[in-house]
Amino acid sequence: MTGNNKVWRMPVAGLASVAMLATLGVTAMTANAAEVTRTVTLHANGGTFNPQTVGTQGVVSADGSTMVFETTATDTALPKTIDDALVDVIGAGVGPDYLYDEGATIATMEDNTFTGWYPAAAAGAAVSPDTVLDDDIDLYAHWSTNPVTVHFDGKGVSDNADVNVNQNDVIADWQVPGDLNSTDGRLVKGWASKYDASTVVDPAGMTAEELLENIKAGQSGVNNVSLEAVMYDADQVHTVKFTKSAKDLQFYVGQEYKGRNNYQFEVVEGTEINPPTARYEADKSMYVTAWRAENDKNNAVFPKTVNQDYVFKAVDNAHGYTVNFWYDYEEADSQLLSSTTVGEDEAVAKPADPTRDGYTFAGWVDKNGKAWNFKNNVTNANTKDGVLNLYATWKLAAASVKFHTNSDDVESVITKSFADGDKFEAPEVTRDGYVLDGWYSDASLTTEVTYFGRTLRLNATSDTASLEYAVSTAPGGNTGAVVTWQPVAAELWAKWIVADESAIKDQEAVTPARLLYEDSNPSKPFLSESKYFTTDSFNEFTDWYDSTYLPAKQAAQADGGFTRAEAAELVTMLKEAQSKLVFRTDVTVWRFEKDGQHIYAQGKEETDNLLADGWKHETFGDLHTVGVAGLPRATVDELLTKVSRLREKATGQYMLTADQNEIDALGDAWKNETFSALYAPKNGTTPVYRLYLKYNNEHLVTADANEYNTQIQNSDSFHGDGVKFYLY
Repeated sequence: MTGNNKVWRMPVAGLASVAMLATLGVTAMTANAAEVTRTVTLHANGGTFNPQTVGTQGVVSADGSTMVFETTATDTALPKTIDDALVDVIGAGVGPDYLYDEGATIATMEDNTFTGWYPAAAAGAAVSPDTVLDDDIDLYAHWSTNPVTVHFDGKGVSDNADVNVNQNDVIADWQVPGDLNSTDGRLVKGWASKYDASTVVDPAGMTAEELLENIKAGQSGVNNVSLEAVMYDADQVHTVKFTKSAKDLQFYVGQEYKGRNNYQFEVVEGTEINPPTARYEADKSMYVTAWRAENDKNNAVFPKTVNQDYVFKAVDNAHGYTVNFWYDYEEADSQLLSSTTVGEDEAVAKPADPTRDGYTFAGWVDKNGKAWNFKNNVTNANTKDGVLNLYATWKLAAASVKFHTNSDDVESVITKSFADGDKFEAPEVTRDGYVLDGWYSDASLTTEVTYFGRTLRLNATSDTASLEYAVSTAPGGNTGAVVTWQPVAAELWAKWIVADESAIKDQEAVTPARLLYEDSNPSKPFLSESKYFTTDSFNEFTDWYDSTYLPAKQAAQADGGFTRAEAAELVTMLKEAQSKLVFRTDVTVWRFEKDGQHIYAQGKEETDNLLADGWKHETFGDLHTVGVAGLPRATVDELLTKVSRLREKATGQYMLTADQNEIDALGDAWKNETFSALYAPKNGTTPVYRLYLKYNNEHLVTADANEYNTQIQNSDSFHGDGVKFYLY
C-alpha cells in the first residue's frame, strides 16, 4: 500500500465511513435497485476509431471520431464500472482493465502512442477503468509522439507497473501501484529514482514533466523514469484488524466485499481510521455499530488515530442501520447526498437542508413518498436489508406572471417572478403617445387588477406554482376579520389612454393654481408657504415647475399643439414631480385603550368624549396624518391613501384599513365610519403594521416595527396582518 504520514491515498479510502464515501461519489450499499441507462461517449481526440473492432450490442453510434454506447446500470451493492460497460459492448472473453488493454486498440493515431482515456481533451489525470458509472460520461483519448514511460519497481511490497504519460498530463492516483500484502509490516512511503534514493516523491498528481525534473540522476532514456518503492521504517507501520466475536460477519469497504469474519490492513502511524461495514451473516439487515479493542472494556471511538497495532472485535449486541439521504424523490437516478448509521431502535438526526437552484426544500420522505418524522426510530419495519432511504422533496421557489404590455415600444410580454412573501409589483412600461391606465386580468380589459403592493403567498409543487394575495373577510357573524387568499392572475394586460391635452389638464388638476400661486392666479408669484406641503418640497416643486415644466409645455404648444408623444412626456414628468411633494402632517390621530380594547380617534369633540369615558390616551401609538380640508379631490386621489375606520356592529371592535376590497368583503357586519377616516401619504416611508389580537378579536395598528415583530414572534396571541399603509 502507498501511504504518507497522515492520510491514506484513494486505494484505501474505502476504510472511511459510508458518509465519507458519499463525498467521493460512491453510491450507497443498498438503494432502490432502480435500473438506469448510462451513456459512455468515447472521443478519438485527433485519432481515428476502428468500429469493426467492437460488436454492435449497445452501440448507439460509431464513426471515425466518436463512439457512443449505452449500458444498463443499477444502484445495487456492486454498481457497474466503465470497464463493466465496455465488456457489455465487446462481449465475453476479454480480460480485466479492458479500457487500457484491449480497449486501447479501438482508436489509433499515426505516429502517436495512446496514453489513456481522460475526462477532457485538455491535459489532466487519466480516468480509472474502475470508475463507477453514476452518470453519463465522456472520455477523450490522449496521444503523444514522445510519451514519458514511468516504470514502478515495487520491491515486492507494491506491484510493478509501466505507465505511459504525455508530458503535460498528470499521473493519476490509481496509476501508482498499491500495497500487495496487508500483513507483511511494510508500506510504501514514496518513490525514488532507481539510481538515486535521496529524492523521494509521490508521483500522484505530478505531471510527467515535473517528474522528469525531480528525478534526473542516473536515468538512461530521455523520456524514461525508473522508480523504486521507498519503505516506511518498520516501527512506523501498524496492523489494524477487525474481527468477529461470536457471530459470523461479512465485511465491506464501500461497496466492495472484503471477506468473512476478518478484515485486516496496514497503516502508517498517525493515520485516522474508521471501521468497515460489517453485516451479520445470519441477518444482513443488521450490522455492527460498535467495536472494542482487545483488552479494553470500553467501546472504541472513531475516527481513531492509529499509534499501535489494533485488533477490534465486534460488539454483538450493538446492531444498527444505514440511513441514506438522496437528492430527489422524483428522480429515478437520484444523487446520494450523505449516509449515516444509527443504532437499533434509535432515531436518525435530521441533516442540514439541501439546496437547489430555483427550488425550495420541502422535506424528507421515505420510498413511499410519506413525510419522514425524525422523532421516529429506525427499525426493521421501516428498513430493507438494514437500509433506510430518505429522499429530498422540492417545490418551485417562485411563480411567474406574464405582463402583456400592449405596446410596440417594448417587449410585447414581460415575465416577472415572485417568491413567497414578495410584494406584487408591475414592471415599468412606457408607450409613445400614451399614459398607462392600469393592468387588467383579461385581454378585453374589463377587469382591473387592484392588488398591487399586496403581500403574496406561493403555492408550489415540484413542477407547478401559483400566487395568491391576502384579503380579510368576516366569517358568518363571528367577531374578528380573517385573512383569506385570492388567486393572482397568471397573465395581465396593460391599458393605455391617449396622451392629449385633456390628459395634461387632468394631471395639472392634482396641483392646480390655487395650491401654487398667490390668489390662485398664475400671473402672480408662487406662494411663499404652502398650507399643505412642507416648505422645502413645495419650493423644490415650484422651482421645477417654473424652470422646467412650464417652458417644456410652452415649447410644445408653440408648434401648433401637443403631439401625443409630447403630451405623454409632459404628463409623465409632472406626475413624477408631484409624487415627490411632502405633505404636512398636522392631524394627529390618537390611540386610546380601555379594558384591552383600542380605538383611533381625531378631532377635539371625539377625543374629549373618550377621555371623559375613561379611555387612556396611549401617546406612543399616535399616528401623524394629513389634513385634507380644502384639498382638491384630484390631489387627494392621486397623492394620498384613504384609511377607513370600521366598527363591527356586533361587538363594537374597531379596525383601520386602506383596502377597499377588505371593506367590501366585510360587508354589512361592519360600519364604515367615514367621518373618522384618516389620510396617509402614498410616498410615505414608514410602514404602519396591523396586528390581529386573537384573544379578543381586535385589530391594532402600529408604526413601531419592534412592537409588531416582538408581538408576532414571541406570542401565539397575535397574528401579523402585514403593512397596511405608510406615514412619514
